[in-house]
Amino acid sequence: MNWTSASDFFAMGGYALYVWGSFGMCFFAVALELLILRRHRRRTMRQLALRVAMDDAGDQAWSTPLPADPAQPSRETADASQA
Repeated sequence: MNWTSASDFFAMGGYALYVWGSFGMCFFAVALELLILRRHRRRTMRQLALRVAMDDAGDQAWSTPLPADPAQPSRETADASQA
C-alpha cells in the first residue's frame, strides 16, 4: 500500500479500527503474558528459597543429637530387660 500522508497511514484505507485494534490487543496480550510470567517467576523463586532454607534447617536438625526422652526407655535398658 502507498500512503500519501501520515493521516492516510493511520486511517489504513478505512480499516484503522481493525488494524490498530488488533495491534493494541496483541500488545496487551504480550504485556499481560510478561506480567504473569514475572509474577510466576517471583513466586517460584520464593518457594525455592523457602525449600532451601527448610532443607538447610533439616540438615542442621539431623546433625544435632536429640535430647533423651525420659518417658521412653533407652536402648540399653530395653536390651537388658529382654536378655
